[in-house]
This record gives sequence, C-alpha cells and structure tokens, in this order.
Amino acid sequence: MCLEVYKILQDKPLEEYRHSYFNLALPFFTSASPIKAVENKVIRSEMEPLVWTLWDKFELDCVEMSLQSFLAEFKRQHGLEVNMIMFGKSLLYAEFLNKKKMQERMSLTLLDLVLIVGKVTIPISENKLILSLTCTDADDLDVEVPDIIVRVR
Repeated sequence: MCLEVYKILQDKPLEEYRHSYFNLALPFFTSASPIKAVENKVIRSEMEPLVWTLWDKFELDCVEMSLQSFLAEFKRQHGLEVNMIMFGKSLLYAEFLNKKKMQERMSLTLLDLVLIVGKVTIPISENKLILSLTCTDADDLDVEVPDIIVRVR
C-alpha cells in the first residue's frame, strides 16, 4: 500500500500501479492493474468536444435561478439542449410534457421546482442538489452527459 502512495507522489504513469490481495485464511493471492476510466466524447457545434468520465460532474451556481434561465445558461456554457431534468425519481422538466404545465414551471426557481414537483423537503443546511439531465446536440442527437451539481442556496 505505501509503495503505491510513493508512485502517486512521483507522478508515475497508470501502468506502474498494482493492486494485490492476499488472504491468510485461504491460500489465495491475486494481483491486478488498474485501467483508465472510460472517456465519453460529445461533439458540440462551435465548441471543443466535451470529454468526460464516470467521475466527472458539471457544476453550476443556480441561486435564485429560474428554470428558464437555467436552460439558457446550460446551453450557453455547454452548447447542448436540455430535454429532461430529473431529481431522484421526479421529472422536473421534459419537452414532451403538457405545454401549460411547463410554462408554469419555467418561472420557478430550481429549489422551488424540486420542493413542489419532487414533494421533498430539503434541509436548510443543504445548498447543493444533484440533477440528472438528458440532452441533444446541434444535430438533434441524444447525448449522454454527467450529472450536474447545482448550488441553490
């Protein structure tokens, strides 16, 4: 274990690391090499491609930001159109939902939207929420994006 920490400090390449396991109760010894996290790549128009891994998250400051402002800001920053926004099992926004219902939700702040639609109580000490998004690119193709952490307080 300690030898692997030295490799981190020396900034060694990933191929140099090893994980070994020895079980004294059984005559069992195994060793493994870590692999690089799978990178997802999203081609965006007029921007560099978005490359992300399972460990990445988007972050956005959304204090008192309405849903409409959030959608515009996300498109400005990332060049992707948001199709759906989910918080846990609650569907906060979707293009295919009733237009009248979506118009009512557009003026709500993200925190109010989660409280009303999600029917949850968020403790006062919580200032960040994790939302799941589905998006489309400029060619109107569905793209996978990481979750987004939004600061709401």
